[in-house]
Amino acid sequence: MKRDGPYHHGDLRNALIDAAATIVELRGLDELSLRAAARRAGVSQTAPYRHFQDKEALIAAVAADGFLMLAEDLEAAASGSDDLMLIGKAYFRFAQDHPARFQLMFGRDISDRVSHEVLQDAQDQLRTVLKRIAPAGEEDTLWAALHGVADLSVAGVLVLNDDDLQSEETLDRILEAVLQGLT
Repeated sequence: MKRDGPYHHGDLRNALIDAAATIVELRGLDELSLRAAARRAGVSQTAPYRHFQDKEALIAAVAADGFLMLAEDLEAAASGSDDLMLIGKAYFRFAQDHPARFQLMFGRDISDRVSHEVLQDAQDQLRTVLKRIAPAGEEDTLWAALHGVADLSVAGVLVLNDDDLQSEETLDRILEAVLQGLT
């Protein structure tokens, strides 16, 4: 079917990113393709090519969106407080709430991270937030510490159940020990 007039979809780029993120969360990265994202977004199979050169560009956009979400969560946790525990818990909760996206953000599925400007910009935004909330000059240390705890949990090595008070106490104890060296 040929369209008359200009092509228009309200916000196709973000609809495709949302569709791709949902596919990754529900079925895994192996099930993601530009066609699958188009199907989920309800557009033609060629529509994604208006915004993404290939699957890796779409994956980079999903990862970038995740970095922005994480930056927002950390910003909200830091709002009005310099309590690193709140920030640590926000990082941990993000990883728990979005495990597949978290793994995608930090994984090796993007072969050339530097070539994706949107990804670089989003990572820089997260770094800016970390720099603002971390003790002076310790933003990379804070990031590494928080990421280590979250990554161990997402990988299933460190098992903490949200409904378990003991798990909450364990998380507090772990974060307290990890963050103690920063303060």
